Amino acid sequence: MNLKTLFVALLLFVVSIVKTNAETYQLSTQNLSLVLETTNSGQVVYQYFGPKIQATDVQGLYNVHSNYNSNTYPAFGVDSYGEKAIAVEMPDGNMSIDLNLENIEYSKDATGQLIIMTFKDKVYPFLVKQIFKAWNETDIITTWTELTNNGKKDIKLLNFASAFIPLERANNYITQFHGS
Repeated sequence: MNLKTLFVALLLFVVSIVKTNAETYQLSTQNLSLVLETTNSGQVVYQYFGPKIQATDVQGLYNVHSNYNSNTYPAFGVDSYGEKAIAVEMPDGNMSIDLNLENIEYSKDATGQLIIMTFKDKVYPFLVKQIFKAWNETDIITTWTELTNNGKKDIKLLNFASAFIPLERANNYITQFHGS
């Protein structure tokens, strides 16, 4: 076995180990599916949005490299390229936030499927909850966020979006985009 073959085999082994540490979550309606995946770095990324797929089809997204790999709620700070869903000024004037996944809950009830992801800043007592809901009997998947400042001083929201949706394919449209 030559050195190049050994290197490729080792690389594939490491990639398979990294891949198994990630968790995949799928929400589906009658005709649509949304697939999210946790990463080893504490993020959640979109992997798929489109016609309904079965759980057994998810691996095929990776095999043909048709997954999005876009952060579900990008924050201004550490990785500051591209559009951001949130930018915050902390009481000390710092504008960088580094959100890491702290908890993820998946549940089903009579109205649909729900994923609640809680992100916590690495330095400041600041939480972001991102919620996705796939409604039964419809082709509607909703998403919204809840922000919590557990600090003693006020923070300033510079930019806040209730959702970040990277629509990369044709024929998608948003029917409602507002909050209170």
